[in-house]
Amino acid sequence: MDGQRRRRRENQTSAADRGQWASKTEYILVVAGNVVGLGNVWRFPYLCYKNGGGAFLVPYCLFAVVCGIPLFLLETSVGQFTQEGFITSWRKLCPLAQANCLGFETLNSSNVTANQTNTTSAATEFWEGLTLPGALDGIYFYLYPDLNHLANLQFVTVESLITTVSDLFPKLLRAPVKHEIFVLAICSSFFLIHLTLVTEGGIYVFQLIDYYGCTRASQDFTAVCQCLALGWIFGADRIFNLIKDMTGQRPSVFFKLCWNYIVPLLSLSSFILYLVHYQHLRINDWYVYPDWAYALGWSMTLSSVLMVPLWAVGQMCLTAGTFRQRLSILCRPADNAALQPESGKLKEEEAAVELRASAVAAELQSYIT
Repeated sequence: MDGQRRRRRENQTSAADRGQWASKTEYILVVAGNVVGLGNVWRFPYLCYKNGGGAFLVPYCLFAVVCGIPLFLLETSVGQFTQEGFITSWRKLCPLAQANCLGFETLNSSNVTANQTNTTSAATEFWEGLTLPGALDGIYFYLYPDLNHLANLQFVTVESLITTVSDLFPKLLRAPVKHEIFVLAICSSFFLIHLTLVTEGGIYVFQLIDYYGCTRASQDFTAVCQCLALGWIFGADRIFNLIKDMTGQRPSVFFKLCWNYIVPLLSLSSFILYLVHYQHLRINDWYVYPDWAYALGWSMTLSSVLMVPLWAVGQMCLTAGTFRQRLSILCRPADNAALQPESGKLKEEEAAVELRASAVAAELQSYIT
């Protein structure tokens, strides 16, 4: 009980510094804005059209049930329990997998279908579109958007990044004035970077980022590492206990089966198939990027794939002790006592009492003899 009370006090103190949801509705809206962002809204119809139309819904729904929903429950539960960002939350669960932060914030991207061989002028396209039936409805929707929905979708991802970095340097970036300067710097950087996408060659830059920066290889690899770290090293049973501690109910065994077996196997299979069937990016099967562009694209992909094993190796080298001791330290939660169920803590307390009693008895026996 002392460990749980201490953890709740720490979470309350941290929440006071980082902010807290005003209501459950606000939390649900923010999560929905992160999961279903503008990139997903624009990308989903394109993927349906590209992969067989309505037939695409069959594997999509299947993977949503056995992969998407279990991973969503896993990530939201961990986030709510630790009350930390993507990076610092791993310190309380499995420090060895701390570089696996990309699994908690996959890159949202939209995909634009453009006909590169279209020779129609922009002026013609504008007047053809302006005179089509229903043009006034489109203009009305454009000039009078629902700002509540747009604000929710646009700023969730940015705030997630800001919160994550602020958790790494809380004293520096949570100060009243410094925090606003940091937010301004992040938003300004995003704005300047995205300006490259609206230039004359912006579609080529966009396609390169979408093909390599948002490739399923990084997401599949991250999903495998995440399930191994939380489902096997930290323990799916521990996750169940955390969810029961927060909600009062244990999830279905189906989720444990997905975390430990189905998601890792499917993600690993998808990762291997991606490498086997990989092809260089081409636009409309005629434009081939230069070699430096492909190198830049693979750098974006490997930046998320190699970060996890490189971070683990670095932590193993910097941690003191033997190999087994270092592995045990990095695979053990930072606040181990607060994460154990009540029965486990009672057993440890009983064992500690027995050890102290044995030590006292041995000491008395030495005095007597």
